[in-house]
Amino acid sequence: MEAMERMQKEMIERIAKIIASEGLTQSEFAESIGTGNATITHILSGRNRVSLDVITKILTAYPKYNTDWLIQGKGEIYKQPVQTSIFDVLGDPQPEAVSGNQDAPNAFVATPSNANSEPAEPQPANSQPIQQTQPQTPVIEPQKIVERLAAGSPEIKQIVVLYTDGTFAAYNRQ
Repeated sequence: MEAMERMQKEMIERIAKIIASEGLTQSEFAESIGTGNATITHILSGRNRVSLDVITKILTAYPKYNTDWLIQGKGEIYKQPVQTSIFDVLGDPQPEAVSGNQDAPNAFVATPSNANSEPAEPQPANSQPIQQTQPQTPVIEPQKIVERLAAGSPEIKQIVVLYTDGTFAAYNRQ
């Protein structure tokens, strides 16, 4: 039973962290999730256990919080944004980071395309990572890309993102 009590106590701490992160009082939080103030007060004091109903109400009212984090303490506090297509954010002058990689610069690299070139052969999983070299192509800020698209420049066909671990992701317009 001691493990269950510890898990409950840790979940209560995570609920308190959500309340603090949202800058709310206990009563404001209770109202925002559609429950009584006494329910939240009793949970936070340890008198009552956190029910599935309360967890569901929290996650419905605050969908940005990670379910696994709230219930089990696993993962990050916030859900990672899911982006169905890179082209969904091209109209947004301030795109949000898709991953937790804070080392990646907030810029796109413009590369000339060659319509007659053959696609590159896939590299084996044990190949050497891409070596960092001095960029030979200009770095274009996201706002400039949006301006170019608005001005009627050629449509983007593919965007390739190179990660520091040597992997890459290619996004093709469908």
